[in-house]
Amino acid sequence: LTIEGQTFIQPWLRVRKTNGTEGWVHAAVLDGELPENIMLKAFLGKDLAGAAASYYQAYAEMSDAKSVLQVLQQAHELCNALTLALQIQPPEVAPEVAAILPALTVVWLESDRSWRFFIDYKDFANAAERSAEPIDNEMLKLYYAVYPVDSIGYPYPAWVLEVEENKVYSLLGKGIHQSFISRLDQMLNLPDISGQEIDRLKMLIINDLTSSSVLYWESRAKVSMELEAILDQSFSLFTPSDTIALRESLQSIADTSNFSGQRFNFRAGF
Repeated sequence: LTIEGQTFIQPWLRVRKTNGTEGWVHAAVLDGELPENIMLKAFLGKDLAGAAASYYQAYAEMSDAKSVLQVLQQAHELCNALTLALQIQPPEVAPEVAAILPALTVVWLESDRSWRFFIDYKDFANAAERSAEPIDNEMLKLYYAVYPVDSIGYPYPAWVLEVEENKVYSLLGKGIHQSFISRLDQMLNLPDISGQEIDRLKMLIINDLTSSSVLYWESRAKVSMELEAILDQSFSLFTPSDTIALRESLQSIADTSNFSGQRFNFRAGF
């Protein structure tokens, strides 16, 4: 609705006057701010608004390590759902939704021409410090290391390098992958409530290690050397299918007939 040249992206509301008359009015013409639960339903639909409201409440009620990790899981799922749902909404809607939901931020990705939701992990720090158990603090420290710039879970973790928009290289060969895998493996000795978050990070690393479309910053020799070292350590973190995928990736990387030299050693400026 446009009023005096300003566009308002708000829902139509069914209202009842004091004399009992019912009808529809646009929220932009009402005094005061629209209640957050109504805004979420209007922007997201009933089901997704319910999930967002559940996350909002759970975030406010975090009291121990288990609840912190559960809300982290909710946040990841909600970010994915919101990113998909708001692709069909006007661009102005995404920032309004992000302003309602704690620990979530939204970024316009020019490459996708759409908004994408991410978690701001440092917003979980206070709740983690209040809990008596160490696992939630350890999990947050790990996320801070994965996303070291500002603790926001942007698309590119610490083991990849974005040199410019849409130009991203794996840093396999510098020891970063092996270091993170070792940290994840050690965290398996902590309570099982961290398992889903560990699996989430493990899959990000494995995708970078096994995808056939990955470009490498380091030379083929260094890439092969680190991948061999990872396999030699026999991490308990890996399932048999993970190990098979990693061995197949190593074999493909070592086979010089499979890839041209342009897939490796971008640090040299090739």
